[in-house]
Amino acid sequence: MFPSVPPTTDQHQFRNQKISTRLFIVILLLSLTILLLYNSLVSITKEIIVNTPMIDEYSQLYVEHARTLTCPCTKISVDHHIFIDLTYTFHQVCHSAFVTSHWLDYLNAAWGSRRLNENDFRIISISHFQFLSALCELANRTISDSLIEFYSTQYVAMTLTPRHLFEVQMDSSIDQYILSTTNSFLLSMRIVREIAYGNSFLSTRFTNGYFLVKDYNDWVRTVGKEYENCSCDSGYDCRTALSIYNRLVTGILFTVPGIYQGCYIVESLLDSTLECFYNQSCFDQLIIALNVSWTLNVSILNVSLPSRFLVKSTVKAMVDGLMVEKWNRSLVFEKYYDACQPTECRYTITSRNDVLYIVTTLLGLVGGLVSGLKIIIPWLVEIVIRKKANRTTEIGKVMDVRKSLLNQRTEIASDREIHSD
Repeated sequence: MFPSVPPTTDQHQFRNQKISTRLFIVILLLSLTILLLYNSLVSITKEIIVNTPMIDEYSQLYVEHARTLTCPCTKISVDHHIFIDLTYTFHQVCHSAFVTSHWLDYLNAAWGSRRLNENDFRIISISHFQFLSALCELANRTISDSLIEFYSTQYVAMTLTPRHLFEVQMDSSIDQYILSTTNSFLLSMRIVREIAYGNSFLSTRFTNGYFLVKDYNDWVRTVGKEYENCSCDSGYDCRTALSIYNRLVTGILFTVPGIYQGCYIVESLLDSTLECFYNQSCFDQLIIALNVSWTLNVSILNVSLPSRFLVKSTVKAMVDGLMVEKWNRSLVFEKYYDACQPTECRYTITSRNDVLYIVTTLLGLVGGLVSGLKIIIPWLVEIVIRKKANRTTEIGKVMDVRKSLLNQRTEIASDREIHSD
């Protein structure tokens, strides 16, 4: 495989050629074996690109390649209203007759022109139910206004967000929206209440006090009312049960369960419950005590309706929940996908080289490997043999010197024996 040019008959050179050929074959086979094993066993990473995938195709890709799948969005910011539909259901009292003018007219008819006890239900309850109606309307307006802002908020993502993560993020955004809207509503309520209490405004129904006038001294002062030994001068949380009285005398015709009267209409309503308006027997007794000449045709609150509030929950508990019975949220991932408009999806796979790749790689390497070995091997063989020959020559010289010294010692010993004889 390594012939001389021109051919030689030198046995020494011929032997070198044979050694080079054998060494070449061994190294070549060993190298090819190593390359074959390496290319067969090594794992490689490939990037696969899928152009304009449909959502079903994307879903399948995500199932199979969730860890490495990325789909850049054409539109990175999408308004919430594109894929979120958030509706709400108010507590049934906000849809009932008790927040309508029909019920208020009935209470006004019960009062009429009669001279009643100032603490009578027929007087105080009108303000109660007016405020209850206002709470429902205010809550509805607050939610409607805040929803406009929420829907216009944009969801920003450079790449398509996976369905499960998208739903978690949107649920969190909705929860945060509900919390912030509720807090905003309660803050407005608190500001109004604090202004009223801080300035000691006198209620139009004189529920927290009355004017005391002394004509002869020409002075007027306010005297706080008392409820069950609690004075409105020292606080605004005094309260007592609200009843229907027998005209101006103190005889009580009917005490309405759960309904209270206090220093301020706001506080007394918030502390009240609607339990009597869930109970047909209680409501019938109330209607009888009101003693109105015309018949009221209304339905009581339905106790069998599913509710997150109890029958005896206070109005404050409902207000703390924005008067909302249930939030209905709808997330449509498909609409988000369409808005994102991914033009491609990329994912990586790890696999071993196929047979064609291995054969192609070996064929590509074998030419260079053969050329390199043809240059290197004869040169290495020549160097090794030359060093070996030089070493053999040096050893021969050493042996000759030792042999010469030994002969000299032998001659000297023989001469000594002759002289001694």
